[in-house]
Amino acid sequence: MARSPTPGPGGALKFTEPGPFGGIPGIFLKLTQEAGLNYNVSIDTISSATLNGTWGNSINLPVISTSKWDHVVLQEQSFTPLPTTITVNGQSVTTRGNPTNFNLGVQRIINSLHTNDAAAGRPDAAVTLYETQPLASYSYLSSNPAAPIFGSSAGITGGNNNQPYVGDLDPVRRMARDLHNSYETAASNANALSHSSVDVALAGDA
Repeated sequence: MARSPTPGPGGALKFTEPGPFGGIPGIFLKLTQEAGLNYNVSIDTISSATLNGTWGNSINLPVISTSKWDHVVLQEQSFTPLPTTITVNGQSVTTRGNPTNFNLGVQRIINSLHTNDAAAGRPDAAVTLYETQPLASYSYLSSNPAAPIFGSSAGITGGNNNQPYVGDLDPVRRMARDLHNSYETAASNANALSHSSVDVALAGDA
């Protein structure tokens, strides 16, 4: 799992992962091997991609929806599950959330999984939605202009879609609750479509 730096655009260094796996999936696979389990582990990660965007990707979707998986974990882009607007101190604030897109992506990927499982004569793969954590950058502003948080710094008062929870009495807990509700709703909606094996890992709550 060692990384080797190679020149990237403009001479900057980038890192490549040798071998068939690395990072979190590599650690997880090693744990399964030490437990005497015979797992085939794979991961598909694209920075800033939504689940719905992944469903529309002709290269990545076949890897995810192939009939060889027994369990699939889906994690959405950090802000997509949030409500489109929230109320902070009596004011309506637009977030970067798109829960409709989130639900659509979940259902499309699950449908692809189960369609391929049925065609292969296999039982439906179990699906877990992995709830992400609330973000401090959505909740607080930096008081140091030389060290901004997600583009915010002194002089910015919040109330925009990069810091929608700024000014809330308990912004991190508020965002955690919104993510919790959105992931639970997505699982409930998927299960209502006869996909009874969809659950939620409430990691963001922790």
